[in-house]
Amino acid sequence: MLNPLRKIHGVYTGALGKETTFDVTYLPSEKTQPVLIFCHGFKGFKDWGGFNYVAEQFALAGIIVFKINFSHNGTRIEDKENFSDLESFSKNTLGMEMDDIAAAETYITEYLPELLPSCSLGHLYLLGHSKGGVSCILHAAHHVSMAKKIITWGTPFNFFRSWSKQFLTTWREKGIQYILNGRTRQQMPLSVSLLDDFEAHRNTYDMALALPKIQQPLVAFHGTLDESVPWENAHEIAQYNKKAQARILENANHTFGMTHPFSTDTIPDELTKVIQESIQVILND
Repeated sequence: MLNPLRKIHGVYTGALGKETTFDVTYLPSEKTQPVLIFCHGFKGFKDWGGFNYVAEQFALAGIIVFKINFSHNGTRIEDKENFSDLESFSKNTLGMEMDDIAAAETYITEYLPELLPSCSLGHLYLLGHSKGGVSCILHAAHHVSMAKKIITWGTPFNFFRSWSKQFLTTWREKGIQYILNGRTRQQMPLSVSLLDDFEAHRNTYDMALALPKIQQPLVAFHGTLDESVPWENAHEIAQYNKKAQARILENANHTFGMTHPFSTDTIPDELTKVIQESIQVILND
């Protein structure tokens, strides 16, 4: 059976004028279709694990998926699945990711209708996994966003929660810190400029201050077995916005059963559930 889906690959200009990649997964249709911007998390990229499978499931439901690489996530245009640009990774900030999402919205507005006349710019949505959800929330709070709703998967209420006093002191003294990428075994550098940015924009990045500013409804999905971000974070997110709600999925971990590499031979039940429920958040709008 032929695959009815189509995919477009491209490049957009993100934060600080740095180019990075995107792809668009869609089901050809004469009917108008909503558009979803999909944002990966920390130490992630748009083709990580089952993200392509996720995009396909949304597309089969009639949703155009615009999946982005953040401009400073550590990948390169010519090397989209490896962290070969650790210099950019070391300087990546939430502010840069907010700018990337704004740039993606601008690209969609200016170019996507020419590529896909079926796209409905009046029905744009944001979905972020983990840190990507933080960036989506902050973008909606501090930019004029076209998004009608925001969906988060396993998103922390406080991305900086693991930055202990000792971690910060050592970082400031040495001018750099490192975090281990458990999958690649790379020591991922964090420049002191990132710490400077955090201290300069502490209020901007404070979710407790940002969430009340969001006008869009927000649905925070979280798994009870999340090993990276406790599931209570979803309730913290919902606590600070009257239009937000937490949806807790039993037995789901931080990636909803996805690994890298990912095989579609056996799809985790928790991944199927979060995809189906997220699709309904969009289609029931």
